[in-house]
Amino acid sequence: MKGVTKLQTVTPQEARDIITIAQELPKSKYIDAVKKVYACIEQGMQILDLYEVFAKTGTDDNGLPKLAIARADRKEIYLTSYGNFQYRELKKHKHYHWRTWVSKLDFSLPRGTFTHLRKFERNKRYKTKVPTIPVKIHPTDSLKKYYILWEVESWEEIDVMPTDPFLLKRLTKNLFGIVAEWDLTPLEQAIMKGI
Repeated sequence: MKGVTKLQTVTPQEARDIITIAQELPKSKYIDAVKKVYACIEQGMQILDLYEVFAKTGTDDNGLPKLAIARADRKEIYLTSYGNFQYRELKKHKHYHWRTWVSKLDFSLPRGTFTHLRKFERNKRYKTKVPTIPVKIHPTDSLKKYYILWEVESWEEIDVMPTDPFLLKRLTKNLFGIVAEWDLTPLEQAIMKGI
């Protein structure tokens, strides 16, 4: 995926050493995050800072992010902009007021992530389909624990299928471990269109 820099500064053994030191330190959010991130590195997982990834990959010709992220159990994801970009699952409600969309599991980009943005209409939303995970790399536990990151072909056309997504595990607010990456085959894209 273009523009994606994987954060890898230590070997798995160095990660184990850092975890051992961190276990002796007083408990804090920072120390907990360090242990979680370095445990993934120890297991061979690569780490992404998604705030940086989104900033580097930028926006398309329409001013929309080139990438999307969604929890792996979602079928489609909605993009909204209120000064920053927010990726959300649309809940079925009568009224589409922004408060009906709030969820702990949403992913928001901080203000200023993109340096050049066009003006957006208030409450304007975009949607796209979330790619499916191939059977051979499908996690055995709940998909709610994972996220998918992919390049969006179009925010306007729902039937345009993504082609080269990542399966991610959330580690902190902005750090995600790469569990797998794949290319969707034409057959998998056709299956998605029919569901």
